[in-house]
Amino acid sequence: MNSVRDDGDSDDGGRPHIKYRLERVVLGVGYGFAWSGWCAHGPRRGSARLWVVYALVDGSPVMEEVHLRAARAVWDYCQASVEWIFGSATGDEAADMILRALLEVGPEGMTGTDIRSLFANHLSGSRRLAAVGLLVKRGLAVTVVEPTPGAPIRRTYAIDHAPQ
Repeated sequence: MNSVRDDGDSDDGGRPHIKYRLERVVLGVGYGFAWSGWCAHGPRRGSARLWVVYALVDGSPVMEEVHLRAARAVWDYCQASVEWIFGSATGDEAADMILRALLEVGPEGMTGTDIRSLFANHLSGSRRLAAVGLLVKRGLAVTVVEPTPGAPIRRTYAIDHAPQ
């Protein structure tokens, strides 16, 4: 695991301490440090903030590994709860509708024409592509290009039914 260091201190084993001086994080004193590893960007910022909260509640002048582990546990629990409550919903009506249809058709998947028909030709091509792209990006679907004597066919499958 990458560690976050204060000023080069290390514990008895020569490994860097996993701690920050709270005044640097809370007050922004001394900008000569950088987040590393899992708390560098993305949703992990929330767990990094929880790390500070756990250290403050504990009354510790430094953020230690025990605070990090507690923050990660709470963050992971929250993330799992959201996934359980909302399942594979994307928040995009078109993408959610395509995903439901892909799950219904199973291993045969859907071509672009099938997806267009799903919306009775009332959804623009760019909007359909964006919805399918969102499903692929989130790991819920996969698109395979099938060669034909004419133009290739793009077939989209729910990830559970994708060809091996």
